[in-house]
Amino acid sequence: MTKLSSYLAGRVAVVTGGANGIGLAAAKQFKALGAKVLIGDVQEDALAAAGQENGFDTQRCDVSQESDLKQLAETAKGLGPIGVVMANAGVALGGKVEHVPLSEWQRVLDINVVGVVRTFQPFLADFMEQQNGHIVVTGSSAGLRSDPTGMNCPNATSKSALIGMTRGLHNYLEPHGVSVHLLAPRMTDTAFPRKALGWGRKGSRVAGDYDIGEADTPDQVAEALVTGMEADDYLISLMPETKDVLRQFADTLRP
Repeated sequence: MTKLSSYLAGRVAVVTGGANGIGLAAAKQFKALGAKVLIGDVQEDALAAAGQENGFDTQRCDVSQESDLKQLAETAKGLGPIGVVMANAGVALGGKVEHVPLSEWQRVLDINVVGVVRTFQPFLADFMEQQNGHIVVTGSSAGLRSDPTGMNCPNATSKSALIGMTRGLHNYLEPHGVSVHLLAPRMTDTAFPRKALGWGRKGSRVAGDYDIGEADTPDQVAEALVTGMEADDYLISLMPETKDVLRQFADTLRP
């Protein structure tokens, strides 16, 4: 039995955006390690199917709604002591910066950044009191990579914000025995990049099935996550250069 499986046995793992992709793969990993799993998602059909197929508890959850996250936390705490909270839900949006409406910028930041805060905040007092716990935030290597096309700026902005957020959380919670992990995957074969919405000229909305080329699988990302959690790594990525840059960032700016 590994250190992580010993810790998670009988504890609850909460995963938002858990009906498919990286969230679902991570939820399966947590269950295999002995955790009770509660997944939340806005996609009700996929949520029900994932719960039934994998023996997860489920709850519809929109991370843009504070009341949904408070209810998710209440449900989770009713299942047992919390071991992991994974803030994984997010949206993808691209388009030339000059064509993306401000309302869409606000939506992306609200879901991808503030939605993460809504997810972990109801659990912080419990984690600090029990002097243990894991918070996982799904970011992206896009938060560190420049995009000369200008097409990925809204998404990259939201993922960059998560670097500062998780760094602050890590430094604050580490003395309380709580581990914070920033998961920064590279391109992953999920519906997230394939069905990303874009904005064309004059604010016209464009959607399509994009060719993402070679990509990691959700299972590969979830396996890397568990390995990183086992090692108590703050920065977790399958992309060596991303890990190096993030580690330099963290070490240089650590107070």
